[in-house]
Amino acid sequence: MSQTQPEEELSLEGQRELASLIERHTRTDGKHQSAIPSLLLFRASCEQEPQFAIYEPARCMIAQGSKMVMLGKESYRYDPRSYLLASVHLPIKGQILEATAIRPYLGLQLNFQPDQIVDMLQMPRSGGEAGNHSSRGLAVGSVSSSLLDAVIRLIRLMDNPEDIEGLAPLMIREILYRVIQGEQGASTKSFVVRDHRSR
Repeated sequence: MSQTQPEEELSLEGQRELASLIERHTRTDGKHQSAIPSLLLFRASCEQEPQFAIYEPARCMIAQGSKMVMLGKESYRYDPRSYLLASVHLPIKGQILEATAIRPYLGLQLNFQPDQIVDMLQMPRSGGEAGNHSSRGLAVGSVSSSLLDAVIRLIRLMDNPEDIEGLAPLMIREILYRVIQGEQGASTKSFVVRDHRSR
């Protein structure tokens, strides 16, 4: 990428690469376990009715299409410019809103353990101000170029399986770092610490 490209173009280029990577590794509709144990990839060629699921602590991101997640009476819509963060185990309903055979829904879910966040709480720089978040452990945040870049580099490892064991943990740590230093950092820390202390 040229260093003279504006931030907006860098983001669009990254989104296109992320969609291409996910599409290449999901030739059929459904949920696909990747070679990286905590990473799931999703593909859908049509819109869907709401489906019940239990979310683990995870960060979900969309490369193409959009989705609505409902938790009780609260609803959260996200798309390629936003991500969904579940800080604790939650029963939700999810609905894919935008998907066609020509332009399928493409998404990912990166699961994490609360202890991974707790281990990072000693970092000198504190998390950002809490953005649009629920008091129930679900939040939507904006995707930054640095976060998008970290996710792309993680998925690229699937083309070099011999590097996954050594590099994936480092890249996942970077992704979590980008999340807790961003707009949802404060709420993420709050929920994770609360859950950790209640055990």
